[in-house]
Amino acid sequence: MLVLGHIRELANQIADVYSKITKYSDIKVSNFVTDGSCDGHIVVTTLGKLENNLKSRGKSIDLSELRCLVVDEADHFFGDSKNLQTIQVLNEKFFKKLPKNPI
Repeated sequence: MLVLGHIRELANQIADVYSKITKYSDIKVSNFVTDGSCDGHIVVTTLGKLENNLKSRGKSIDLSELRCLVVDEADHFFGDSKNLQTIQVLNEKFFKKLPKNPI
């Protein structure tokens, strides 16, 4: 699962909450915003960090196993037309190319 927050502080809060919720499970949470880690079952980041990583040559976020994309506080997130345009570009370049495997 990939979780997008519209600002770093929100992404950090989300990662903290998911970490607490999954503490006694085998689910791993990665906070890509603070530590650049993306090896968890749940990866939390901002749109800017995701976009920069996907467009870089040495990208580290692997979307091949992506099953769910969550946009937290979507009303704020998409209140900025730039975010909507960025998501549309990422959808065309990356998300649409993902395998259509049923869960």
